[in-house]
Amino acid sequence: MSDGRFDIRPVGAAPLFDSESGRAAARRRWERERENTERSIVAFASEELDREVSYEEAINYVVNLPQFQKALEGHTAAAKFVAQKLDILPGGDSDGQNIDARQVHVNVYQLGRPQALRFAEDLRSANKIALAAMVETQIGEGDGPFDISVPVE
Repeated sequence: MSDGRFDIRPVGAAPLFDSESGRAAARRRWERERENTERSIVAFASEELDREVSYEEAINYVVNLPQFQKALEGHTAAAKFVAQKLDILPGGDSDGQNIDARQVHVNVYQLGRPQALRFAEDLRSANKIALAAMVETQIGEGDGPFDISVPVE
């Protein structure tokens, strides 16, 4: 019991789950919440417009139109939202080219804790500080394995 783990599970202790079952449960909860939100948006828009509307019409009424109105009034966040929706937000590079998020490729590695920490240190020693920080944020609790996503340069 010196390593912080029980030699014998106490009566009434929570069952042990692997990381995949917890991840799957979280994904199911997220999907249910997303479906509930979609139904709520459609119900709200239908009530406001006094007719049945499709999901696309509801999103346009509830999300897009208010953002467009705020953008016209000069609100920066709304203007940025509209620019992102139109895929015209500048990427910040010197030649003015836009970066499409769908064009960013990543390598995904499955690494244990020691390998992931060594990978982050190797990146840091190669003066790739941002990538090293990105790797470190993806290292979770426990020994792993962790899915580490790194953009391809």
